[in-house]
Amino acid sequence: MKTRFVEVTNDNRNWGKFLLGEFTSDEMAYRSKIDELRLVASRGWTPQHILVFDLQTGEGGWFRLGGFAKYDLQKHRIWVCPMFEPFLTYLYEWFKEGKNPFEVPELIDIPDAPFEMSGYRRPGQGDDDVLDAVKTAIASQCSCHEAGCLHDQIREVVRTYKPEAG
Repeated sequence: MKTRFVEVTNDNRNWGKFLLGEFTSDEMAYRSKIDELRLVASRGWTPQHILVFDLQTGEGGWFRLGGFAKYDLQKHRIWVCPMFEPFLTYLYEWFKEGKNPFEVPELIDIPDAPFEMSGYRRPGQGDDDVLDAVKTAIASQCSCHEAGCLHDQIREVVRTYKPEAG
């Protein structure tokens, strides 16, 4: 795998530390010992996909270059540092301009990126809908009113992810 380190700041208020990765041509050509298909390509990965790994949070994902960073991050639901979305947006624009993503500067300043005190996990698509459905299902089925019952425990999990769900 080809890799590259990139650091990203917003006027030195936040500091993102990233590893970019892409499969080599040998890795793209590798054939599975089970089904004899190309292991990487048969899983849907192409040379237009790039690994963006956050060295601070220890999480990342494969992204198709040229996408829309905000929605791609919701899809992946990863824990990101404050500079992840601004950097991914920058990387997508760099690619759309016809530039090689492995030629981005090693240090990038994105001064208009918002300052954040800490990183966060992306909520993902549909979490609110799922939690609302769980809350409704619990309310319609629970009549035991016993402290510590399974329904009570599930309600606590829902409150953890969506405190306003009650």
